[in-house]
Amino acid sequence: MRQPMRLSVVTSWLLLTWVCAACDGDRPQPVAPATIPQPPAPAPAPAPAVHVVAVDIAGPESIPPGRSIQFSATVRFSDGSREPLTNHKWVFSNELVHVDATGLATAGQQNGEGILRVRVTTPSGFVDGIKTILVLPERTYRVVGVVTEEESPDIRVVGARVEVTGDSRVAALTDFDGTYRLYGVATGAEVRVTRNGYRTHAETLDVADHASRNFQLALAGARLDFSGSYTLAIDAECNTSTPVRPTDLRHRSYAAVLTQAGSVIDVVLTESSRFRVNAARRGDRFKGHADAGGATFVLQSFFSYYPLYDASTYPDLLERIPDGTFLQIDGTAVTRTTPAGLTGELNGFFAHYSSGFPQVAPGAGGTLGTCWGSGTSAHRFTLTRR
Repeated sequence: MRQPMRLSVVTSWLLLTWVCAACDGDRPQPVAPATIPQPPAPAPAPAPAVHVVAVDIAGPESIPPGRSIQFSATVRFSDGSREPLTNHKWVFSNELVHVDATGLATAGQQNGEGILRVRVTTPSGFVDGIKTILVLPERTYRVVGVVTEEESPDIRVVGARVEVTGDSRVAALTDFDGTYRLYGVATGAEVRVTRNGYRTHAETLDVADHASRNFQLALAGARLDFSGSYTLAIDAECNTSTPVRPTDLRHRSYAAVLTQAGSVIDVVLTESSRFRVNAARRGDRFKGHADAGGATFVLQSFFSYYPLYDASTYPDLLERIPDGTFLQIDGTAVTRTTPAGLTGELNGFFAHYSSGFPQVAPGAGGTLGTCWGSGTSAHRFTLTRR
């Protein structure tokens, strides 16, 4: 009885082995994972285009009158490289110096200063090389500064003459804010400062380089009082290529009242309908200051290309002309006393604007004519008591 059971066990084992083998035949075989395509590596970024970053001008800071100096220029690029600049257009900002295409600069006989410029045109515009050049005799210097009143140092003296004694070529007048610039001052030179209504001031300058020196002037007597009613007449000199027309616009007359407090003079043009006045009450008034021999008046101009309804950008005198256009007068008038009142010169502008002013700005075609006056061709400025 034991033998059949043994066979049965063996048979069962064989049968189970066969069944398992059959099952293994139907079981899914492992599949290798699919290969995922990888994006191509990004192309390297192109190197930035090399461009001009600056133009450097090489040469001295000054040229003696009548002498020639060779200047050169080097272009600097964004990659750090440099390249000499040859046969480009060189220009000077005024007539003191002539410069040819090679950069050879020849100074005239007049002292002064200006800007030397050379331009490189690029695909995106242009790049300028700029250098300030002085025209000075050897071993002389530039001296700049401000002239103020001794009694009231915050008051700047306009129209004072500052000169090296014995050399009228080294002289200057202080401008609208009392500043001056002298060119050609030697070490140990005596400088004299004069102005009508003030005492003369003299001082020795021990300069060994370009320098800054300020001066103060004392009143020559009691400060005068100019309060009262006047007729203001302003007569233009017209030497510009597009002068103010018609000619009657060059000769203006206004009723004015002057009110003085200390040295400060307020001038109000009383025919208010003749003027275009803004919300800040500018357009028919201006200021001045009195001294012992006369008065200085400043008529501020139009400074902005934006609408003018702002106290800081509206002209002091803006007259309505009957044809709908406008006349602006600006500048600095230095006057002296006369038996009838005050008379002097106005260094500044007459400007005739179209009817679109101020919305059509001067720089946008709104200017019909201008008359610039200065120096020996300054406008006449007269206040006659009424």
